[in-house]
This record gives sequence, structure tokens and C-alpha cells, in this order.
Amino acid sequence: MNREIIFRGKVINDNEWVEGFLIKTKRSTLIVKEFSDDGISVNIKLGYDVRPETVGQYTGRNDLEESRIFDGDILCDDESGRKFIVVWIEEECSFLLKEIGCDVYENTIDWAAIDEGDFLALYIVGNIHDNPELLEVQR
Repeated sequence: MNREIIFRGKVINDNEWVEGFLIKTKRSTLIVKEFSDDGISVNIKLGYDVRPETVGQYTGRNDLEESRIFDGDILCDDESGRKFIVVWIEEECSFLLKEIGCDVYENTIDWAAIDEGDFLALYIVGNIHDNPELLEVQR
């Protein structure tokens, strides 16, 4: 299976999102948007210093509007209205959709077990960093 390995994070100085390659050093976490002139290596001078807690990886999937879905995104099922957080579960080595208000393994959907067609009803409504209010359970 081939997929793009892309990360995103919020730039420290201006709070904007950037996407690209992830580089961690002892002093900083960088997102580099493009390769160096040689087309092979990345130049950390072209990188953006991002807040480490905001870094998320692209899942390899897009929502119904063709927006890239990243770890930490909040998705809504267009048919049921249920909301999910995209989470990486280390023990499973997989991204899961965790229903908001449920335990990690309660009401989760393993992306590897779902048909492509089932993802057509999901769209991004926000993310855990910009929209924490979406994590509240409606009663």
C-alpha cells in the first residue's frame, strides 16, 4: 500500500497550519514544506517551527469534500450526525475513528476494516486544537 507520508502542525509564531515533512531536533519540531534544490533532501532552513502537541499525520484518506484527514481531526457522519475523533492507536498500529464521548475501544471504527464507500459520508468539522468545544458531548 502506497500513501503520502505528510504531517501538519501549527506554526509557533503565527498559529497557522502548515503541511509537509516532519523533522524533530533536540530543540525544535519542524514541518518542511518542500525538498531542497537537489530534489532529494530537505533543508531545515526551509522549515517552520511548529508546536509539537499540534503535529498530526495524514491518514491517507480524504473526506467527502476531498480534504485531507489528519490525526486529531473531528469528523461528522453526514447520515447519522455522529462525531468522531481521528486517533492513532500505537497498540493497533492503526488510525481509528473514536466516537466522541466514548472510550477508546468503545464505538470505534478501524479504517482498515471499512469499505472505501463508507467514507463518503464523513466530513471534517474541525480538529481537537482549534475546536475543543466539539469534543463536548451533547445531552
